[in-house]
Parts: sequence; C-alpha cells; structure tokens
Amino acid sequence: MIMKKTEQQKQLEGTARPDRVAPADDLKILDKLPSPGKLLNVSLTERGTKLYRHFGKLLVDTNKLTALDLPNLVQLAVAWDKFLWAEEAMAEKNNEEMGAGYMQTFKSGATNITTEFSISEKAQDQILKIGKLFGFSFKDRHGMLGFFSESDAAQLDIFSMINGQQTVATNPNLKVVGE
Repeated sequence: MIMKKTEQQKQLEGTARPDRVAPADDLKILDKLPSPGKLLNVSLTERGTKLYRHFGKLLVDTNKLTALDLPNLVQLAVAWDKFLWAEEAMAEKNNEEMGAGYMQTFKSGATNITTEFSISEKAQDQILKIGKLFGFSFKDRHGMLGFFSESDAAQLDIFSMINGQQTVATNPNLKVVGE
C-alpha cells in the first residue's frame, strides 16, 4: 500500500513543491449563507431552497464553507429534492397497489423498474457523491486531508515507527494488539 507523504515530510526531504500546496487562507470562509440565486442556472423549487438553506447552515456552522462550494451545495439540494419527489411518487403508487411504485408491467407482459424508482436510485447516488465532498459521513471526514493534524500527539508517524525512532509505548493512549 502506498502511503501519502505529509507536506512536512516532503519539506524535510526537499521534495515539496510550493505550486502544489494551496495556502489555507486563500479562500474566504463564509460566515453566512448567500441566497442560492442563479447558481448553475438552476431554479430551485421551494423545497429545494429549504434544503439548500438547511445544509448550508450546517456547513456554515463548521466554518469550512467557501464560495467555491456553493455550486456543489445547490447540486446537493437539487438531488435531495429529486429523491424526495421520487419517494413520494412511489409511495402514492404503492398506496394504490403494493409494489406499483417499484415495478411496472408493460402490455407485452414484460416488467421493469418504474421511472420514479430509477430517479430515486440516481438521486441517492448523487447525494452520496456530493455528500462526500462536504464530509457528511464519518468515513468521509476521516478520509479528508487535514482531518488529523500533523502535530496531533495521538497520531503516530509510521516512518518513525519503522525506523525504531518512535514506539507505541511513547503514547500511553495506544496499545499494541496482543499485549
């Protein structure tokens, strides 16, 4: 498994490239959520606007939302709006006849999934993909750069451990499995 070197390691080795490191303060963090306006030339429904504001407020509260994130936030609101619409449409069909919201039968007798089911699936995929950009799940937050600070004492440097310079014993919070 290839381990990605930290910027600190690259600087120590002399292999760091300043053109590949964006200064953290280049992007202004938004302290309030702007109106969705005409971002991406998408007209949000009333529900889509509420979703934009809901997720936008959550993201503004994290102090990590920038103006560059707004188009993705609009896409997230649109995807949630599609998902909710499709789920409501399937529920209506299922109230008339159970399963009618999921499966359609053609005159020939052939069956296939309904349009609403397909829209729901695709919207779920969009929600998961866009949600990853914002770190909406623990796994996504964990995998984002900068989640763990290089100065975090609870994080061990694997290279130092391999070279015998640091051991688990130096950190009392960690325990080697089997001990």
